[in-house]
Amino acid sequence: MAVFACKGGYENRMQIKVMHREQCFAAAGGYGQEYNTENITIPTMIISISCLDKAIPNRLEKYRRENKSIINVAYVQFDDIDSSETINGETPMSKSDAKTIVDAFMKYKDRVEQIIVHCDAGYSRSPAVAAALAKALGMSDEVYFSSGQYCPNRHVYRMMMNELAARNFFD
Repeated sequence: MAVFACKGGYENRMQIKVMHREQCFAAAGGYGQEYNTENITIPTMIISISCLDKAIPNRLEKYRRENKSIINVAYVQFDDIDSSETINGETPMSKSDAKTIVDAFMKYKDRVEQIIVHCDAGYSRSPAVAAALAKALGMSDEVYFSSGQYCPNRHVYRMMMNELAARNFFD
């Protein structure tokens, strides 16, 4: 897991955390210490990324109802493929997926103090989304690409950056 805090403006209080699925569930469910992470105790938006062959994690909805610090959970499903085309049955992030994430980000960014982005492994898709959101908040995305901790999915990053640019985040 990585934590990066934003600097400047309203973002001064914002943190972006990248986690794997079970780590996010633990943080949301109040047993974070078992997964070497803090429990969610501040206003938080979760972006939950699942592969198409996995069920959407309904457990997060249960945790959202029980934990008032979880303000929103945005769900998207796409495979971890670094391509704009489906290959061998693997489906990449679509424009609709990027739109879903950016819609939630725009709606809740001023109401939360942290954004948790999780995917199955917390290694490729979630750091790509986190990197793009960091850029939208005026932060550097360098930590996601050069720390050696992640291998951000370039297609996911491009899709997110395109959607954010279409919403004038970089003007």
